Amino acid sequence: SGLVPLTIASGGNATFAGSITTTSVSGISIDTGGNAILTLDGASGSTEAIIFKHSGTEVSRISHSNSTNLIFSTGSSVTTALTINSSQNATFAGEVYFNKGVRYYRYTDQANYWSVYTNTDDSLRFNYNGAGSDEITIDSSGNATFAGNILLNGGVLYKNSGTIEIKAQTIRIKGVTTNEDLA
Repeated sequence: SGLVPLTIASGGNATFAGSITTTSVSGISIDTGGNAILTLDGASGSTEAIIFKHSGTEVSRISHSNSTNLIFSTGSSVTTALTINSSQNATFAGEVYFNKGVRYYRYTDQANYWSVYTNTDDSLRFNYNGAGSDEITIDSSGNATFAGNILLNGGVLYKNSGTIEIKAQTIRIKGVTTNEDLA
C-alpha cells in the first residue's frame, strides 16, 4: 500500500505510521541525560490525552480537549474529577479532603497566610501565620471562641431568636424570654 511503518531520520528521530504497542512488563521508558519530555500534539478540534487502563478497561485519564482546560477524569465512564483552566483556577467535581490543614495565601502577600485545620478535639481552627494561639476556634457543638475583638457592622448581634443590641455603653437583649448572663 506504500505506507512506511517506521522512518528513522539521520538525527535518530523515529516516526511511526501507526500505533505503538508494547507487551513488555516494564512498559515504555524515556531515559535521557537531559529533560524527559513527552509531547502530545493533536489536530485542531481533537483531544490529547493520557489514558490509564487496568485489564483493558479505562480507569482514569488526563486530557485536553480543544480548549485551554486541563481535565483529570476517573472511572470507565470518564467522569471529570478536576478541571484546571487557563487562569490556574481549579474546579473539583466532588468533595476535597485534606489530611492536614489548608493554608490560604493572598495574591499580594505570599509571606503571610491563614491556616484552617481540625484539632484532635474535633474543633475547627483558624490561625494566622501558624504562630501563637488560634484566632478562631469552633467546637463540635458550633460554639465559637474568638481570640480578639468582634466588630459589629451596625451594632447588632443575633442570638437564636433574640437580638443583642450594642450601642455606645448600653447592651439590650430583645426577644429572649429567658434570663441569660452576659459574662
